[in-house]
Amino acid sequence: MYAQDEDFKEIYEKCTSHAHSLFHLEHGFLFKGTRLCIPMCGFTELLIQELHSGALAGHLGIKKTCSMLKEQYY
Repeated sequence: MYAQDEDFKEIYEKCTSHAHSLFHLEHGFLFKGTRLCIPMCGFTELLIQELHSGALAGHLGIKKTCSMLKEQYY
């Protein structure tokens, strides 16, 4: 999905041969530092639902939920 994503397609192409700036590939997944890059797709909504309704998360509100997502994902 990275190759077709407007936000990641250019950096993904650069990273296929070597790391570029803070971005790198691991097992086909694009990372910025230690955070996994998530392309715009249905998976984004799934991550939000999982974090919001997971047993450890509770209902934290929009700002807190987004903040927690940004800690691990880019």
